[in-house]
Amino acid sequence: MIISLKRRCTIMSPNTTHNLSQSKTYRIWSSLKFKINRGCINKDRVLKTRNCWHCSRGRVLEMDPEWRLFSNFFKDMGACPPHHVLRRKSDLVKYDKNNCYWAMKKDKYDNKN
Repeated sequence: MIISLKRRCTIMSPNTTHNLSQSKTYRIWSSLKFKINRGCINKDRVLKTRNCWHCSRGRVLEMDPEWRLFSNFFKDMGACPPHHVLRRKSDLVKYDKNNCYWAMKKDKYDNKN
C-alpha cells in the first residue's frame, strides 16, 4: 500500500503553490531533509542522536538553513536535469548552493574527499 501525504507548498505567498511536489527535484530535496533530520537506529534498535558516526561516516550532514524551504532550494539549484542527482563538491562541508551541483548519476560516487 502506498500512502501519499500531500502538503501545500508555497513559493511566493500562502495563496501560490509551486506545483512541484511530484517532481524529482522536490523528492530529492525532501529526501535530503529527511536524511539530515532523522535519528540513527543502531544495530540494537536504539535511537541515537542525529548525525552519529554510524550513519554519517564522518561526513557533515547539515544543510543551509535557507534550504529548509523548498522555494529557497529551488531558487538556488533550479530543476534537476534528467538522469542527474544532487552532489556535493566536498563531504566535509554542508549542503548549500556553493557546495552542491547536479551530477550525472554515473558520477554519483566519484567524490574522493
